[in-house]
Amino acid sequence: MSCLMGIDLGTSSLKTLIMEKDGKTLALSKCKYEIQSPSPGFMEQNPRIWWKTCVQTIQECLHESRINSEDVVSLSFSGQMHGLVILDDKKSVIRPAILHNDSRSGDEVHELYDLLGRDDILEHMMNPIFTGSQLASLYWLKKNEIDQFRRIRYVLSPKDYLLFRLTGVISTDYSDASATLLYDIKEKCWWKKAFDCIGLPVRCMSPVRESVSPVGEITETAGQETGLSVKTIVCSGGGDQIMQAVGNGVLEPGKATVTIGSSGQVFIPTDRPVGNPRLNMHTFCGAQENIWFSMGAILSAGLSLKWIGNLLGENDFTELGRSAELAPAGSSGLIFLPYLNGERTPHMNPMLRGCFLGLSMGTRANDIIRSVMEGVAFALREAMETCLQITPEPNIWIASGGGTQSRIWMEILADVLDQPIYISRVEENAAVGAAVTAGVGAGVYNNLKEGCEEVISYQPEPFVPNPERVKRYEELYQIFIESYSSNKKKLEKLARIQRRNQNA
Repeated sequence: MSCLMGIDLGTSSLKTLIMEKDGKTLALSKCKYEIQSPSPGFMEQNPRIWWKTCVQTIQECLHESRINSEDVVSLSFSGQMHGLVILDDKKSVIRPAILHNDSRSGDEVHELYDLLGRDDILEHMMNPIFTGSQLASLYWLKKNEIDQFRRIRYVLSPKDYLLFRLTGVISTDYSDASATLLYDIKEKCWWKKAFDCIGLPVRCMSPVRESVSPVGEITETAGQETGLSVKTIVCSGGGDQIMQAVGNGVLEPGKATVTIGSSGQVFIPTDRPVGNPRLNMHTFCGAQENIWFSMGAILSAGLSLKWIGNLLGENDFTELGRSAELAPAGSSGLIFLPYLNGERTPHMNPMLRGCFLGLSMGTRANDIIRSVMEGVAFALREAMETCLQITPEPNIWIASGGGTQSRIWMEILADVLDQPIYISRVEENAAVGAAVTAGVGAGVYNNLKEGCEEVISYQPEPFVPNPERVKRYEELYQIFIESYSSNKKKLEKLARIQRRNQNA
């Protein structure tokens, strides 16, 4: 039996999956962990926790599947993007990883724009500089933790730390390399000017490979810890958005995904790298050599629902969905701005904060919960519209992420976007995408297209927009847009007060 393993390193949990060639899942294990916030705006995790959960979930999958370890012919990864892992010359972790949703480096972002120049940024990096990117986090470390910065010998993206622990090899793929903001997207090489700017040698970065490229095999030490065979091939994998796209069968222009996970993304494949003069969306390398993608990202999607659930004493997402169903479309005139920790597309502003508009004596908990779901959908629509200003409109939109488990959230999304929303029958898209990638690397499939055709199918009926609700949401969406414009300065002032009070 030839089986494939996909490991999905997320922001809030790690998932490991074993599947057969036809996509049949033999085992799935998930382990949650928390984000640490030692100071306001700081978002960190200890990479050793990732490794611990990786070992645990691999062991559980091998036990659950009842297969021999030699049956796992290949594995690959999906990983949270942009995060910073730094190792010293002994390949030991120097400090906790700084995550993609970290907002400490706001001042450094402004400085980097001045140092690098917008024209060069657009020409080479083709992305806005944002807090939580490796570029910004490294520059913050240089200014604030100079002793730690001087010890850096290796700079890794999150999933590549797991690859290193399994194989002993330092390596990355094109998608994660392009997401560091240290990479020349057109030339596909590390951008020397960025390294000169932050005072870090290019040799600290990993060799870059295709997502399907075999990198090595399981070391004896990792085999003893995990139970995997030393003959198992380990492939590069890719960033979570690239792997969820593969796991949804989205490989080339015409299809696109909209994701509601901890954060939220709009992902549109393109056949060329598309620069955005306004620098308020992203352009990254895809899983295939001649495919790039445009992406709009929001920071707090599922995190917003988790936040309101914690406040209301309800941590079950299913129950939160049932509560939202009891509220009318439009949440009785309540609007939520989901900027709990700043925002990316299109605002690129770490100093924004969330708010509710329209609270009244008649507002119920059900209205509040639904308005959070609607606010996330409004933010995703704004990200979508930003991307479509320079990217051809796809024919098909496929929803991805944990939000697809909520029928009411998918109905809201279809109505707000005014688009049919398709759902893959594959539940763990990113992990499955990683497993398909592993299959190509091991020769189980000839290419990603063949692997996707073998594994992926869709629910027969999409979520279709309701004309009456579409009209209602259109009115509220315009208020949502206006609410940002009219409250931006106030929200920034409140963010500064919060930071001042928390640092007191």
